[in-house]
Amino acid sequence: MIIRTSWESGGDTISDRVEITDGLGSLVRINETIPAESVSLAFAMAFLTAKLTCLKLTADADMTLVFALADASTLTVELVAGTPYDWYTGCGFDNPFADDVESLAITSVDGGTLQGWLGVDPT
Repeated sequence: MIIRTSWESGGDTISDRVEITDGLGSLVRINETIPAESVSLAFAMAFLTAKLTCLKLTADADMTLVFALADASTLTVELVAGTPYDWYTGCGFDNPFADDVESLAITSVDGGTLQGWLGVDPT
């Protein structure tokens, strides 16, 4: 998988390219239509945190994603329409999940499309 970013301001551009090859294994595409007025809409999603290699989430409407973790805690991601949430191994930040993911619930007033990629090492 190749991740490209580009930042532009005042005619200056900084572009980056990151290639993830180690442990990528299974790459799952996320493309879900979320109805308007959804409250804690349940989605089947489970993975071992230690196996996560990359995550990209984006939506065309504001959405709240609540990941239920194995230790009974949650990770809440507030997606703002058009603003991506990205993480990948080697990005310089810790894995955002404190424990294994057991489920996902989505809330959205306006509804829209949730898209992304989830990379999990199958070994």
